[in-house]
Amino acid sequence: MFQQSIRLLTRLIARHSVYYLISFSSLTLGICAFFLLSLYVYFENSFDTFHEHAANVYRISTTSARSPVPMAAALKPVAGIQNTCRFIMTTSGTSLIVRSDKGDLFEENVYYADSTFFDFFSFPFSGPTPRGPLTLPDETIITRRLAEKYFPGEQAVGRTIEYTNSNLSTNVFRIIGVVENLPSNTQFDFDVLLPFSQYGSHQSQLWSNNIIYTYVKLEPNTDPARVLEETKKIYREQTHMTEGQPDNLRLSDLTSLHFLNDATFDFGPHNKKENIIILVSVAILVLLIAIINFVNLTTANATSRVKEVGLRKAIGASFRNLFRQFTGEAVAIAYGSFMIAIPVIWM
Repeated sequence: MFQQSIRLLTRLIARHSVYYLISFSSLTLGICAFFLLSLYVYFENSFDTFHEHAANVYRISTTSARSPVPMAAALKPVAGIQNTCRFIMTTSGTSLIVRSDKGDLFEENVYYADSTFFDFFSFPFSGPTPRGPLTLPDETIITRRLAEKYFPGEQAVGRTIEYTNSNLSTNVFRIIGVVENLPSNTQFDFDVLLPFSQYGSHQSQLWSNNIIYTYVKLEPNTDPARVLEETKKIYREQTHMTEGQPDNLRLSDLTSLHFLNDATFDFGPHNKKENIIILVSVAILVLLIAIINFVNLTTANATSRVKEVGLRKAIGASFRNLFRQFTGEAVAIAYGSFMIAIPVIWM
């Protein structure tokens, strides 16, 4: 029975080749477009969701994505805050110098980060995970890309690199770990991590200068709104803000930062939620159009097969048999379109 259906479908495709070509190709293109748009939407919504504690990590910011240096220390006593983390990128006047057989090489994606950085952000290590990374002033962590670039075929851990800042002072750092290359769905873009204690203004007590990025990790089931109110109270006291003066302070969860576009000095790629909603709507619309077009073509083709249906009924075919035949043909085309669309999407 199955072999007979296959032979019949093959004959029909040969006889109505134009119809089947249009029906098959339009449905395949519709499925491809739907899945490609869906994959892009999924990618955009996956930014920094892979971190183990992503649901409990928040960034403190005002109209600027940055905050004062002493903010982190002042927030540690706040109930519900488990830990804090600060980091800052290097500016255009700084560079990393690595002494190797290739000569002096330069990198700009350098972060000064607290020792709690890897408690907040789950970037996996390539090889052994160092204990207490970035606690000592002469420690550094680099990405696998840099390790392969500067020390090809060699063990990078234990080697040293030299870092020259904008004041032309040079420090030697010992590599204690190598992290895997950063994924594309993250806001972060570092090649080298240096201890925050090496940052020139790491001991600054100025609350009027927003120069670093401050993140907090909340205890499970902690209300972010309550933490924000306590944070605002501390911030207003330290900056001597008057009653009614807006502080613009906010607590933004880590997974939403990709969609925030209104803060100055922000970093990483950004998008808008509105764009994602539009893409979801377009994806659904494209799939619906493809389905409607497929149904219309199937209906139009059925009218041209009236004689065939009459002949089959004359020789004893029941409504059930005819229904199975036409339904099977439609399912076969839809299944074939889906199977072709899958490898096309991943090309």
